[in-house]
Amino acid sequence: MCIHFCRLFMTFIMNFYFVSTPSFLFSTPHSLSTSKRTPLHRTLHATSTLQMNAFRVAIVGGGVSGSFCALRLSELSQSLLLNTKDYSSVQITLFDTGKHAIGGRASSRSFKSSKSDASNAIVIDHAAQFFTVSNPVFQHYVDRLLETKIVQRKTLKIASISSQSTQKIVKECDRYVVSPHMGMLCPSILDLVPKGNQNSSVQLNIRRPEWVSKMKPQINDNNNTNARGVEWILYGNGGRELGVYDKVVFAHNGKCAERLAKSGGVHAKSIMKLLRAKFTDVPTNTASYLLLNSLWSVAFKLKSKLEVEFDAAYFTDHKALSFAASQNRKLGLANSGEYWTLLSNAEYGKLNKVAQESKAAVEEGKRVSRELIDAFGDVVGVPHLSGHVEVVRSQLWGAAVGMNVLDESERCVWDNVNGLGICGDWIGQNACVESAAISGIKLAECITNAVLKNAEYRENNPNQLNIGLNSRFCLNMHDSNSSHSRIQTPIGAFSE
Repeated sequence: MCIHFCRLFMTFIMNFYFVSTPSFLFSTPHSLSTSKRTPLHRTLHATSTLQMNAFRVAIVGGGVSGSFCALRLSELSQSLLLNTKDYSSVQITLFDTGKHAIGGRASSRSFKSSKSDASNAIVIDHAAQFFTVSNPVFQHYVDRLLETKIVQRKTLKIASISSQSTQKIVKECDRYVVSPHMGMLCPSILDLVPKGNQNSSVQLNIRRPEWVSKMKPQINDNNNTNARGVEWILYGNGGRELGVYDKVVFAHNGKCAERLAKSGGVHAKSIMKLLRAKFTDVPTNTASYLLLNSLWSVAFKLKSKLEVEFDAAYFTDHKALSFAASQNRKLGLANSGEYWTLLSNAEYGKLNKVAQESKAAVEEGKRVSRELIDAFGDVVGVPHLSGHVEVVRSQLWGAAVGMNVLDESERCVWDNVNGLGICGDWIGQNACVESAAISGIKLAECITNAVLKNAEYRENNPNQLNIGLNSRFCLNMHDSNSSHSRIQTPIGAFSE
């Protein structure tokens, strides 16, 4: 069972799922205060004209879901400003903890031949590997990314390997890959936001690395002049104030999201109960909170080419492995050595979990790397494969993939009264890249719709615009429209 859920984790990062086509698709000029090649930390000064009666949205989490939420909000902002007198501008701020880039599990790592030689560094994917498309809305954005050459469609040989029966099934499958590496996906999503100038009425700011650790509500009773009720002050580490916002989006999960929501007190209670999380490798259909697994990722370089018949492989019943992918075949690396990425299954992740960013994690990572690489070597007929490794990088993904989902057909959560929302691959569909994208898109549309309708509902029942606050958790669902015949499992976000 835990193997099944490990595979869903991989399908999350490789796939994104269905949502109804939006009724309108707007494009609006704005200033994008970021670049893939420059530090992503921008702030708006209090004297900026955008601060004057601005509609301020904070998105906490710069992974696929948060990036698509920011993109879609930017697209819809001009319509919002044209159809409401409450605001004169829109200010979107995306917070992410990434030191080198945004992206979450759509990330990559750099390999160097030596510590002193950075000129020949190779960047490979150590989490999400590729993805599929089954939803026309997501396809629209993927087509735009295809035009930029950042996303490419490739035919890969993907195997399903059973260790107990030694059965191996290899099929040629079309997958979307990100070039030159997966770490470019989220910055490229935000590059789809139309460029404006500094006087634009819509502005997107990206702040990283920034850890949003606390939120505090403040009540604005001046509803005669604008649509504001609850406003939110966000704080970073050390109590630094990060600004005041009308709406806050949780585009991350796990204990960090739960603690952040809890700091919001009674006004964030409805959201906090849906962000409660527990770590396990065993799924249950009775949980009233999100179940998350932990996975080890091991990326390594071999001294010589590994002769195998597949480009990627799912392990259906292995005691430690859930997935393997050749970086050379996927990314088209030539004359750069032989690079592979391995993912453990949830059971192995739980048994070998340590505190992240600790000294123990470094030593544990060395042992885990040897074990997983040798286990992979045994599968492909090369005993003691770790002895042929030149360079290795390991990482424990503590909050890897949801083993259950929130049963919400709207694919997002929205607390209209308190201006709080949640988006993520775990809402309404099995975890995958497409699922995360659709959730972010849907939440952006819900926020825009709520702002446009708030004047109508303000005096009556604003709770009518709530979405998903009473939804329940259930086991991962199988999408009959999915391009996969197999049930998705909790490694989905890392593989498809």
